[in-house]
Amino acid sequence: GDGGQNGFNISLLTDACAGDTDELKKVVDVYSATITPDINELAAAYASCDNEKIRMKHHALQTAFGYLGMPAANEKLDMARQTSDGAEAAELIKQIAALWQQTLPMIKDYVAGLGGKA
Repeated sequence: GDGGQNGFNISLLTDACAGDTDELKKVVDVYSATITPDINELAAAYASCDNEKIRMKHHALQTAFGYLGMPAANEKLDMARQTSDGAEAAELIKQIAALWQQTLPMIKDYVAGLGGKA
């Protein structure tokens, strides 16, 4: 395979950074710092039925998960967006959070293994 079996495939991000490992690490750091709060804010937005915020956070997370090659997370985002059941949406967002917590260390290990300027 192409390393996509781990639940992520950052080849898109690698391409976007034109193989610049330092740039790649920077982008991964930014996503690492923003995805968790974005997931929490999305959960809060669903809880308060704040459609504008749902839309914004949804878009931010889809972009991030897209770049990080995490289609499973984006699938769950879509399902949360399509359901009219608040409890189901909340459960899906919990699953996304769990998936992210599980995948983040793997992404960090992978990026750390790429070398580049220290």
